[in-house]
Amino acid sequence: MERKVKKLEEQLDAQKRRFEDCGAQAVTVDGYGYRWTGPGRLEVGDRVLLPENYVSALRHGPGPFPGTVTALGTTYSGALSTIVSRVPDQRPGDTC
Repeated sequence: MERKVKKLEEQLDAQKRRFEDCGAQAVTVDGYGYRWTGPGRLEVGDRVLLPENYVSALRHGPGPFPGTVTALGTTYSGALSTIVSRVPDQRPGDTC
């Protein structure tokens, strides 16, 4: 029964998932849909900065906050907020 439910969920996801929003790449970040208008394409695992919202201001303080791309595309059907930027790579020893 669980396998049938999972298969039906996957079919519904495939029907609802969109990968573009007004010409921008649509992605899921930590479970929420966003759009990417920056250079290149985002991939699962990329770290990004997200725009402040009411909840993030309470949790993280004012300003953009970090997130991780968890899926390409989104099943959210409403308006998507735009990702602020990619998080620059921070390698050990980098001083910039």
